[in-house]
Amino acid sequence: MTKSYHIQCPKCNNNHSFYRYGKDPDGYQKYLCRTCQHQFAPERPRAREEHRRKYPPCPVCGNAFLHHDHEHYSNYRCGDKKCNHSFFEWKSTDAVVSDCYSAYNIPVKSVFHGARHIRVQSFKDDVSNNLIECFNKQFKAWYKTKQGFSSFESANNLISMFVFFFNFVRPHSALNGLTPAQVAGLSLSTRKKRDFPLIA
Repeated sequence: MTKSYHIQCPKCNNNHSFYRYGKDPDGYQKYLCRTCQHQFAPERPRAREEHRRKYPPCPVCGNAFLHHDHEHYSNYRCGDKKCNHSFFEWKSTDAVVSDCYSAYNIPVKSVFHGARHIRVQSFKDDVSNNLIECFNKQFKAWYKTKQGFSSFESANNLISMFVFFFNFVRPHSALNGLTPAQVAGLSLSTRKKRDFPLIA
């Protein structure tokens, strides 16, 4: 029984001009596109491509990320050198990062049972608490202008709004002008952002 299928170059979409180009290491027939010189094996299972799709898409340009493995986190960097966007993802949520202040030792053991306590020794450490320190600095500068809160409920509401603004609305220079939500793959329209007119 003869197997027939449509051959098309996955790079330039040429569908009529090819050379047979031997076989790949697994015995699948290879073809050479006469238009762009791309080599491909149309019958080969796409396990490698499916593996690459497990990486998140770049929120800036859409290209796949390259994975760089570290002890406590994974780094995803865009494969497009012109974009070169990157972000970090923790390997496990069972870790608490703090500075070297000794008063944190007991609360971490009491509240986060079994969690690993990572104490930052230097700003140059592989893992740091720089992001949360930056957040606290901006939050303090914001709430000082409020001259206190009328009630515990109003304080919680405003704090929740600030957290939303910080994560979903406010662009960050360290993230190439994106919001943390965009880096995580969520994008809000301009109209949606206007529903949250909180100014830092």
